[in-house]
Amino acid sequence: MPESAVPTTTQAFGVVGAGLIPDTDPTPSDILRDVAGAQGQFLAVLDQVGEAGYRAESPLPGWTIAHVVAHLTVVGEAQLEQVQLAAEGTQKPFFDGRTSVRDGLMEQAQVADFAAAKARFEAVCEALNEAWPVGTGWDAPVAFRQGTVRDCLLAWWRETRIHTFDLGLPFDDGQWSPHFHAHLWEFLRVCLPDDGTPVKLRGQRPTVERTWGDATSADDYIRISGSALDLSLWLGGRTPNDWPLATRAGSPVPLPELGPWPGALK
Repeated sequence: MPESAVPTTTQAFGVVGAGLIPDTDPTPSDILRDVAGAQGQFLAVLDQVGEAGYRAESPLPGWTIAHVVAHLTVVGEAQLEQVQLAAEGTQKPFFDGRTSVRDGLMEQAQVADFAAAKARFEAVCEALNEAWPVGTGWDAPVAFRQGTVRDCLLAWWRETRIHTFDLGLPFDDGQWSPHFHAHLWEFLRVCLPDDGTPVKLRGQRPTVERTWGDATSADDYIRISGSALDLSLWLGGRTPNDWPLATRAGSPVPLPELGPWPGALK
């Protein structure tokens, strides 16, 4: 596997002031700009991996790089169908509502050679770029997570960003915006234990903070700190560059056990 670093993409959002956290949701236009950067970054990293590394193991257990590319491609094609149907006022279950359908399509796709796989991913990116609503249409209902077209965009944002890490090249703190980290943490908060323990997450480089749960004193919180990237990777079930530090009442404690990624299929 090549050891060159992942190229950093220009973020779609302004710099968050020192000590502040993202406290507003980005607009669809903001997200679309960052998605365009994420798609381009994925392709740039895939080019660095090249045909020679395409069948190598990825950071995801049991998956090769080919599996990562195939997974992202078939998910993109399924999201494209959701968006196109929403524009027509109709709906269809995402992958027929079954993980087995998604995984079967991924296994079929991963046998393609490097050039064909890259071309298919580029094609779905171009089709999605054309299919996203302009102005209105983001609230149109879709079957995916029983949500809206905006939920499809958010999912594609998560998928393109985090699966770039799964291509296996060195990844640094400048890859993701504060808004993306904040969105990902909110999405993955359900992975934390549902035992009533209040949690504070504080990420650095960039500064991102989230607090969940009720506390009667500051000592009640489990405080988890580290780089924003390492916190995002840990919450997302990946191995971080450096493990976050958890403390309670000033003393180190084990990191909470995390549940699985909140899937949209059965």
